[in-house]
Amino acid sequence: MYNVVGEYLLEAITEVLKEAGTKFEGPLKEAWVRGYWNIAYLLIDREAQLYKSAAWLGWKSFKVAKRVKESEDITSFYLAPVDGSQLPPYKPGLYISVQLAVDELGYKQSRQ
Repeated sequence: MYNVVGEYLLEAITEVLKEAGTKFEGPLKEAWVRGYWNIAYLLIDREAQLYKSAAWLGWKSFKVAKRVKESEDITSFYLAPVDGSQLPPYKPGLYISVQLAVDELGYKQSRQ
């Protein structure tokens, strides 16, 4: 989504400078474009490194292995991979994304 972010960032800068009476063009705009993409490529490269160290890429099917009613309002769900593989050890900051098919809408819905 770096193209989209870059496009709207430059559009926002253009709008703010226009209101201030400054034209956002030529060398000034080119410097912002280059600066943005320098930062974006650093982030893109870092993301690639993180993906290489991931346990898997994309989506993986899980089943509910255990359900525990912790209180009146809280239920814990313990998930296990459908393929029987082992999960990597937990690290602080990890989270999961859940994806379900929403038949009425005709697409899958993801939530973290």
